[in-house]
Formats: sequence, C-alpha cells, structure tokens
Amino acid sequence: MDRLTVLVNGLPGAGKSTLARALGRALGLPVFSKDAVKETLADVLPTPGGVEPREWSRRLGMAAGESLWTLLASSPPGAVLESPWLAPLRPVVLAGLGRAGVVPAEVREVWCEVPPEVARSRYERRSRHPIHHDAEVDDERWREWSAAARPLALGPVYSVDTSKSVNVARLADLCAAPRVSPG
Repeated sequence: MDRLTVLVNGLPGAGKSTLARALGRALGLPVFSKDAVKETLADVLPTPGGVEPREWSRRLGMAAGESLWTLLASSPPGAVLESPWLAPLRPVVLAGLGRAGVVPAEVREVWCEVPPEVARSRYERRSRHPIHHDAEVDDERWREWSAAARPLALGPVYSVDTSKSVNVARLADLCAAPRVSPG
C-alpha cells in the first residue's frame, strides 16, 4: 500500500484529537481534524442573516466533514483523519473515501474506547470554540451518541483504551504494517 489512511474515531471526549496528533507525528502523516476545519470556517465566514446559530454550526460541520475528504485526496502519502464518525455516518464515510480515491477495506481505524461517562466528563470540562454549542448537549443527545458508538469497521480496527496512556509507537506500527491477504 503506497498510501496510508487512518481514521481516529470515537465518542466526543474520547481523546481522538490528542491521539490523532501523536499518531500523525509517529507515522509522519498530516492530521486532518473535522473540528479544526469547522472552527477555522467559523472564524472567517460570517453567519448568514436569518440562519439560526445551531443550523449554521450544522452547515459548517457538514462542510468541514466534506473538506476532510478533499484534503485526503490531495495528500499522496495519506493522512490521519479525526472525527466522531458514529455508526449512522458509515455511508457518509464510505462516499467520502470513494471521492478521495481510497479503498475502504485498506483504511485503518483507531477506535478510542472509553466509558461514555468518562467521555462526557471530559467533553463537559473542556474549553472549545463557541461554534460547537457544547452547552446545549443534553442527556438525550448523549444517549444517542452512546448507542451509536462503535467502530465503522471498514478495514482493520485497532481499539485503544483512551482512559489511560496509549502506546503510540506500537499503535503506529500496527497501522503501518502491511495487511496480510487471505490465501
């Protein structure tokens, strides 16, 4: 495989951003984060008149998500991409990978495994850009997220417990290792 694509996935607050940055450094790959793109767009684009803040956030989130696939397509060595791609987003991810010219079965997925209550505690304690409207996330939203929290499993999945220290060098070796084809 000439190109390495790694999706770092998990619940909000699971430690995806921290792990993705470390993994990108270890692999020598760029890291593309949906939140970083969304926050940049929010900083430079004015909110259109007549559009509610939550709707504007949703639109920017969609644009940021789509931007990840464009960035991936323009990165010959591949990349580490980071976002909470929960189960209902599997078709979106498959379509995006297709547009980026990536074979889904060759994608490595790092699943950030953490108890939902730990993820929620981290989520509520962190300071983030106001475009996310984190204060509006309620118990019902957390139940929905938790119910949909599982790997996309497009290719190999490496589950890591992000409630404790992760051996990033070992994880990078696993992600970079060639896949063994059956038969």
